[in-house]
Amino acid sequence: AEYLKLTLMRLSADADLALDLHCDDEALKHVYMAQHSWPAGGDVAADLGIGVDASPELVALFRQNAVEKWMRDDPSAAATWLMAHEGWQSHDGLVSLFQKVLRSGDRQTAERLMNAVESESDFESMARSFAMAEAPGDPEGTIAWAKSLPGELSDGVLSSAFVAIARRAPEAARRLLGEFSGEQRSRLEAAIRLVEGAPAELAERQRQDGIQQRGGEFVAEGAADLGFAALQKAQFGSQEDAATATYGWLHKAAATHPERALRLYEERPELHEMDQMDQVLINGLGAADRPLAADWAAARPDPDDAAALTAAVVKGWAADSPNSASEWLRSQPAGATRDAGVGELVGRLLELGDRESAAAWIGSVDDASVQADLQRALERSRP
Repeated sequence: AEYLKLTLMRLSADADLALDLHCDDEALKHVYMAQHSWPAGGDVAADLGIGVDASPELVALFRQNAVEKWMRDDPSAAATWLMAHEGWQSHDGLVSLFQKVLRSGDRQTAERLMNAVESESDFESMARSFAMAEAPGDPEGTIAWAKSLPGELSDGVLSSAFVAIARRAPEAARRLLGEFSGEQRSRLEAAIRLVEGAPAELAERQRQDGIQQRGGEFVAEGAADLGFAALQKAQFGSQEDAATATYGWLHKAAATHPERALRLYEERPELHEMDQMDQVLINGLGAADRPLAADWAAARPDPDDAAALTAAVVKGWAADSPNSASEWLRSQPAGATRDAGVGELVGRLLELGDRESAAAWIGSVDDASVQADLQRALERSRP
């Protein structure tokens, strides 16, 4: 079935009209049709004696899946196609698409996409990534471009550019500092010092990453305990390193076998006592099954934990798919936990420019102070 879906996506991605014809042993004849194809497309259904469901939700879901597949396979083509269609700025994942285009080496399409987005936060993220990619090869040109950007945006992009230049050509970074003065120069010098002092910190970070990766390698497909027993018997240099390996193990276990990892976590009280372990678990679950992660977070017995973990799940969920995050939130009872999730969703909707939906969600918030904070955010987002 998955292979057939993939084939359908590939064949329909660049088509003006897609007909998905298939049969079933026990089903009424039916057709789903986009609303813009009605009533002209009704002749096909009428000739076949079939009822029509012009469901916008189904159409949107199919289109979203098709574009996401295209983004992975050919990000430049997907970006070019998106920019040719009205309303493309509201598509989820534009920053991720931009980074894929940038990594592919298609600087021209990446720059077009960056300059066309409407969300200020999306533009800033793209501009920082663009500066990091361009600065090593063209330090003077990148710095000149970053200086032309307005206010605080320029400061942030300049810092990213100087970090990239200092990593490859520290002499050039020091020379370019001569163009700046005052507080701005101080901030850029701090960025350069961060890079100059980074080798030891980077080496330690790489060592920690290696320990986490080793912990993840204990996760076994066939083991009932997902390799936890073997992890506990392994030799590590210190208790801190053993804890780091356990973090890596739990994240990998939750990301690859979420339900089994949850059961094991609940059965092992020692895991509950480790700092930030619930956050590690949530991050892993979120990579595999966001509804499951959200349900687990919302069910935490401590109200503060439930609110914080739910907010963490919804933040990542809303960034990728605000519609499905919205559906889950609608199923939750009123209270602090739901309010925490709504706050993250509202932030994402405002980034996308959907002030009408954001206002509706703000009206559903139970806590008056949270509602007031979100209302102020809504007012600040006025164009």
